[in-house]
Amino acid sequence: MKQQQGFTLVSVMLLTVVAGVVVFTSLKDSIVQERLSGNFQKKVNARMMSERAVFAQAEKVQQQLHANPDADIDDLVAQTQQAHSGSIHKGDLKYRAQLNKNGAGELEIAALGERYAGEAEANLVARYAVTSNGGYAPFNTAIVGCDGVLNSAGGNIDSYDSQQLDGQYDRDIASTQAHVKTISPNADIVVSGGSSTWGDVRATGNINITGAGFISGTVHANGDIDVSGGSSGDYTIPPGFPAKTRIGGDILAKGSVTYQGRHILGVVRAEQDVHFTPSFAVRNINNNGLAVLYGGNNTTEENNKDSIAGTNYKGVPYHQTVTVPAVPASNSEDPNHDPKDPDTNCDPYSLPSELAKLQQKLPRQGLNVTGWGNHAQFDDEQGRDSFGSIYMPTSTSILGRQYGSVYFLDDLIINGAELTIAKGDVVFYINGDFKLTTNGNSALNINEGASLTLFVQGKSQIQQPVNVLKKTLNSNKLPPFSLYSGYQDNSAATQCGGDFGVELSGTGQMYGTIYAPYSNVKFGASGELYGAIRGKRVSVCGDGDIHYDTALKKSQGGNLGGQRRVIFLGWQYKTPEELSP
Repeated sequence: MKQQQGFTLVSVMLLTVVAGVVVFTSLKDSIVQERLSGNFQKKVNARMMSERAVFAQAEKVQQQLHANPDADIDDLVAQTQQAHSGSIHKGDLKYRAQLNKNGAGELEIAALGERYAGEAEANLVARYAVTSNGGYAPFNTAIVGCDGVLNSAGGNIDSYDSQQLDGQYDRDIASTQAHVKTISPNADIVVSGGSSTWGDVRATGNINITGAGFISGTVHANGDIDVSGGSSGDYTIPPGFPAKTRIGGDILAKGSVTYQGRHILGVVRAEQDVHFTPSFAVRNINNNGLAVLYGGNNTTEENNKDSIAGTNYKGVPYHQTVTVPAVPASNSEDPNHDPKDPDTNCDPYSLPSELAKLQQKLPRQGLNVTGWGNHAQFDDEQGRDSFGSIYMPTSTSILGRQYGSVYFLDDLIINGAELTIAKGDVVFYINGDFKLTTNGNSALNINEGASLTLFVQGKSQIQQPVNVLKKTLNSNKLPPFSLYSGYQDNSAATQCGGDFGVELSGTGQMYGTIYAPYSNVKFGASGELYGAIRGKRVSVCGDGDIHYDTALKKSQGGNLGGQRRVIFLGWQYKTPEELSP
């Protein structure tokens, strides 16, 4: 009996031990599950804070844009206050964000959310764009060739701000905002000379760069990008750029990339194939992921390697699916298309309809300023010439702006004589051609503070610079000289020897803006142009320099209406760099 009682006691003890083990195991699992649940909750909270940081930063950008409607991407990055939780954080929930401009010219918001002093962190990178929605002036870009751009010159294309240094240009402080772009679908850019472009080059078609051309910014195309030559060259690079730089930004192609010649400071992204030929180096100075990514084939020869990285970028991890953002192109069938957006419309002003209204205005007079010693003088009240003719202006609305001094002319020829704009904002509507020759004492003078705006139906030939005493916007935010051409040019050629509806030639310095959305434009001068060009096709020939005036973004030559806004583009799947505290 005692043996049976002992067995029962042992059995009870065993059952008790087993039950205890089960209980303790369950408690342990519960603790683990609770900890996992807590960690997950922390991570979720951190993620929520990072998203909150993105939206808070985007709201600050929109507020800054509302306060400064003329701000560009660089201005917004410099002027917008960085978002952070500050005094509004609750408990251990914190966030902060950092605003930057990425290689595609978009706003990039890097955000960090934290929980429990960094025990849980979440990073997000969001991409935003600023839609002009008609808010920009048409001269927000140095050179726009809607259907194509040819740059076969050996000069320099850079930018400056005429509202500094009293309108004087200084190469030592020139900037890199002289962007070149196309707008119509499948429009190409060809750079065949030894020029330097201090800005981005963006084409809705292909980009072909030969010779010793230098680009300080990003080269971005909806088609292929072919960069050759450039192993040597005496091009001018901006201060602070390393020696041997060929492309100062990224190379982004929705097609293929072929590259030869010195260093790329950014990265290479191609949805299709890549091919590299020595000497070359992809330096990726901003550590933006892998230096090279491509979605097609890498046809680079085995021994053709990056002179710094020592690789030819073949195979994994460089070969993977790549998505390159598209260069914005005109698309009237897009339901979100804004016909007044100068970034996606060659003619946001609808110039033909404006000129058709002016063409109905009568009477018109001819103005031929010809012959040695003859002259004509116009201001905002009247005009007179050497022959005693008097010209009276009228008040007319043009491009949504009311001009008080508009003169209606059949044509304007300045040949061996002088025309002076003495004061005020003067407008000439010219039903025929405009020509400024180099004969004798031919001159077109614009006094300080005055402006001359030409609306020309026919061809325009400017064979020598317009004399502008102060190369900046006047008090009414008008450029000293502007030419709006309504000439319809059906020629498809962009070569320097072709026929052009607007042609600028000669030597010397000239300040002016050219708006010719239906005409081929040629800048063949060996002098300097301060201003901007927008044409159907633009050909830059000769050895002249073009200095884009960034103040033109604030020009009030016409009203495009609308309000600019910040729009979300998507998430960027990369780890942001460490955010500043």
